[in-house]
Amino acid sequence: MERRLVSFLSKRGLGGVSVLIAFSGGSDSTALLLAASAAAPALNLRVRAAWVDHGIRPDEERTRERSFVRGLTARLGIPCRIVEPPVEPLSSRAGRLKSSLEAEARDFRYSALLEAAAEAGCERILTAHTRDDQAETLLARVLSGSGTAGLRGIPEDRPPFLRPFLTLPKAALVRYLRDRGQDWVEDSTNAGEDYLRNRVRRRLIPAAEEVFPGFRKALSALSEKSRMDEDYLSLQYRKELPALRSEGWSSFDARAFRAAHPALRIRALTEEAARFAGRGRRVPYAMVRTAALGDPGTSGSGVIRILARGMGLRIYEADGRICVAPDPGSDGAPGAPALRSAEPRDVTFASGYSFLFERPDTLRIDTATACTVYFRAGSAGPAKGTFEFPLAVRSRLPGDWIGIRGGRKPVDEILAEWKVPPPWRERIPVLEDPRGILGILGSAAGFRDRFRPGPDAVDPSVPRLVVEIEGIAPSDQ
Repeated sequence: MERRLVSFLSKRGLGGVSVLIAFSGGSDSTALLLAASAAAPALNLRVRAAWVDHGIRPDEERTRERSFVRGLTARLGIPCRIVEPPVEPLSSRAGRLKSSLEAEARDFRYSALLEAAAEAGCERILTAHTRDDQAETLLARVLSGSGTAGLRGIPEDRPPFLRPFLTLPKAALVRYLRDRGQDWVEDSTNAGEDYLRNRVRRRLIPAAEEVFPGFRKALSALSEKSRMDEDYLSLQYRKELPALRSEGWSSFDARAFRAAHPALRIRALTEEAARFAGRGRRVPYAMVRTAALGDPGTSGSGVIRILARGMGLRIYEADGRICVAPDPGSDGAPGAPALRSAEPRDVTFASGYSFLFERPDTLRIDTATACTVYFRAGSAGPAKGTFEFPLAVRSRLPGDWIGIRGGRKPVDEILAEWKVPPPWRERIPVLEDPRGILGILGSAAGFRDRFRPGPDAVDPSVPRLVVEIEGIAPSDQ
C-alpha cells in the first residue's frame, strides 16, 4: 500500500509537499493514514490529518470515534485538526434549503477539509475513496439518468483532492489493516438504509454482482468513455456557442444555437442554467430538452418567447438571443436582453413552452399566461400516487410517445387520429413525469384527453390531477 502511494504521488511530481489526510477513523481512511505515514520519508512528505464531526450521529459514538482519531494520529506523530459540528444542525439546514442531509453533510465536510488544508499549509487533500465507492456512485448515476458529466464518476485527481486508492477494492485496504493488527471504527449509519448510498450498497450492488459478475470493470470502462466524451463536448460547445455572461443572465446567438448539434444545445443550456439553479440543485433534463429541441418558432424585436420555465429559472428567446436567467416573476433580471413585461399578444405561447412543477403550484409567464397543477377528488385525471413529481407541462416534441395497453403510440399519431389541425398541435399540452409521457391534454384546444394506463381500480375518494392553463384554454381532467 505504501509503494502504491509513493508511485501515485511520484507520478504527479508531489514529492516534498504537504498533504492533508481526510481521516474519519473508518477502515479506508485508517489504511490511507497508515500508508501516508509509512510513505512520508521516501517522498519527504509533510503529513497532516483532519477529522470532521458532522453532529449527526449519537454523542457516545462520536466521542468514541474522536478518541480513536486522536489516539492514532498522536501515536503516528501526525498533527490532526478536529472540526466541530456546525452551529446550525445539518438536518435543519437541509430542511431550510430543501436539500438532502447527505448533500449538506458532504458540503460541510469538503468545506471543512479545504479550510483545514489552508490553515495547515497543505497543497493537496487525500481521501480514501475505493473502487467500491466508484461502483456505487456510477451505478446510482446510471439509474438516475446522468449524462456524460455524471458518468465520469469520482475523479482520481481534481486539485486539491487526490484519491490514490480509487482503483483498489475496499477488501484490499481491510486486509492491509489486519496484516498490521490495526483496528478501526465503524460508522453506525453505514448499517442502515436511510441514505441513498447505503441502499445502493446493500441492495443494488449484490443484485448487479449476481446478474453481471464483471459489472465493476464495465462501469470503469463507462467512466473512461464518458470522461473523454465529456471533455470533447465541453470543449466543442464553447467553440460553437460562446456565451455572453453577466451576474444575472447568460445568452447565445439564436441562429448559431439553432444550427448547432442538439447535444451541444443541451450542453450549453445545462451549463448556463447550472449557474443560477442554486447550490447542489440539478437542472432537470426534461426542462433543458424542451428548450433546446422544441419548435424554433419566431421571435421578433421586442417579443419574448418562453422556451422553458421551472426550478426558479427561465429560458427564453428575445432579440435574436437565447437567454437563461433566474425567474424574476413578471420582470427580467437586471440587464438581461429584452426581458421585460410584454403585452399578452406579444408573448408567443402557441409553441415551444414548458412549465416544470416540483409540487402542486402555479407558475406564471405574465398576467395572462399561467399554469396551475393541483389535486381534486372527482376529476378525471390520473390518481394521486400513480405518477411522480417533477411534472412537466409542455408542448410536444418530435419523437414523443405515450404508453398504451400492450405497447406505446406516437403522440403525433394520436393527434392526427383526433383530426387536430397541424397549426393547433403545438397548442396541445403534454404531461411528462420521470417515467415518460403521462398524458395528452387535448381538452386545452377543444379535443379530448389521453392518459398513460394506470391501475384498473382506484378508490374514487383518491384526489386526481387537475391542470389549468390560462393563455391557451383551461383543462380540467
